[in-house]
Parts: sequence; structure tokens; C-alpha cells
Amino acid sequence: MRGVTPSLRVLLVALPLLLAACATGGAERGEEEETGRRIVFEVENDLIPRSPVTIHLQATDRPTRVLGTVSAGRTRTFTHTEPLLTGSYRLTAQVHQGEEIPSRVFSLYPRAFIRWSINTNTLSEGIQETDG
Repeated sequence: MRGVTPSLRVLLVALPLLLAACATGGAERGEEEETGRRIVFEVENDLIPRSPVTIHLQATDRPTRVLGTVSAGRTRTFTHTEPLLTGSYRLTAQVHQGEEIPSRVFSLYPRAFIRWSINTNTLSEGIQETDG
């Protein structure tokens, strides 16, 4: 590096390190944002008579998504990443004989924890606990 001033040498060495640090910070923010949009649903299938159900997440302005199935007499937790936390939502339990049981309407927010008991049709909302 003949003819290069010491301050320019420092800049040439430091620039790649600075760019790498900026890129890492952006990745961490992206992970934090994704974690914030990760919603946890806990569904208790306490139906009487007992029957397995398929759980759907319905949004007012987006297509319905299938979260999965819950066996009769069981509780299952679903994790879903919602890109937009806007509008109103509802869970629906589709009984395998064709009947649908809708929850009450609710809103989603970062790190939401939604618990739904199907038989009593009670839905509670909270915030996910943080690890550590």
C-alpha cells in the first residue's frame, strides 16, 4: 500500500468491519420483528360429545389459514407468524361431522398468546413470556 496515507489505510481496514457490523444488527432486528409477529394459540378441545377438530384462523382481510387439528379431549399449542397484525381475527373449530364453532372476534398484537376453550367458547388473551 505504497503512497496510501495512514488514515486511508485505517479506513480501508475498518470499512469492511463496519459494514459487517451493520449487516449483523439488521439481521438481529429482523429476528426480533419476526419474534414479535409470532403468535401462540393454545386450543383446548373439551367438546362434549368428544370429537377431533380442525382449527382455522380467519382474518377480516386475508385468506383463512389452517392451524392444525386437535384430538378429542386434548389441548394443543400452535405457533403462527402473522405478517400483518391488523384487522379482526376469529378462530373456528371445524368438527369432523361438518359443524363449525366460531370463537369471539379478537385482535392480534406483538407476542400475543391466545387461549381458547372450545366447549365453553371462552377465549383469553395475554402476552408470551420471554425466555431468560
